[in-house]
Amino acid sequence: MQGIFIGTAAIAIGAIALMVYTIWGALTMRYDVTPRGLTIHFGPSRIEMARDEITEVEIHASLTRARRRFGTAFPGFYQGRWSFAETGPISLYATSLDTLVVIETERERYGISPEDPAAFLRALEAGEPAQFSAVSRDAAWGLSALGVGLLIILLLSVVIVGQSRVRGRIAYELGPDVLVIHGGLRPVTIPYATITSARIDSPQGWPWKSFGTSVPGLHWGSFSWKQAGPNLKLYATRLRPLVLISCGRKTYGISPEDPEAFLAELQKRLPQGS
Repeated sequence: MQGIFIGTAAIAIGAIALMVYTIWGALTMRYDVTPRGLTIHFGPSRIEMARDEITEVEIHASLTRARRRFGTAFPGFYQGRWSFAETGPISLYATSLDTLVVIETERERYGISPEDPAAFLRALEAGEPAQFSAVSRDAAWGLSALGVGLLIILLLSVVIVGQSRVRGRIAYELGPDVLVIHGGLRPVTIPYATITSARIDSPQGWPWKSFGTSVPGLHWGSFSWKQAGPNLKLYATRLRPLVLISCGRKTYGISPEDPEAFLAELQKRLPQGS
């Protein structure tokens, strides 16, 4: 369970960071020409190109054989590592592929889409300070999809963290009058007076979850499992062996570390004949 949690958490954090970076970048992308060169603004990133590093600048229309190697692509937004037949490998920071300004440096080739490519080219050649927005394109649905995906991952992360906390806090307390099951937001209490029987068992088959959580290392909530008993409530870190506690038409399944010792102590507290 710990390995699953760590691995899932790492994937979730990476996905969240990438989505936030992409949305932030899409909303803030612009191209600044300065006397010293060119800066591409993309979220928290600044891609700076000194004037003496730029070896060639061209305006390309109708590029062919577009291939995305990695990055993001939806109508109105293209970012990441791409390639075209006319340019070869290229790093895109663009809102349109119809017309790209391709900037080649000693180390890399970049593709951008300023609103006015000709004005951008004149400013860059003259070293005149100017800011250029990317070509206006409606990328609302793509950004909305990213936002929904981000929300889903955040919710799943909260669920996973919650499950991990529950598993780490599960404990069974034999109080004076009640058995207390710790782990959830509220302790589960089972009065000894309501217990009709208790036994150790390893039921055959598998439980069917009605409501709750069932992942390796944590089974918490309402289940259907005929072999275990009616109206089963599981509060366990394993499925076998279980201490099964019958309370009339309700059954509780728990997994103390030492089932025999726990059952012996529980039996001392039950009404005579249970």
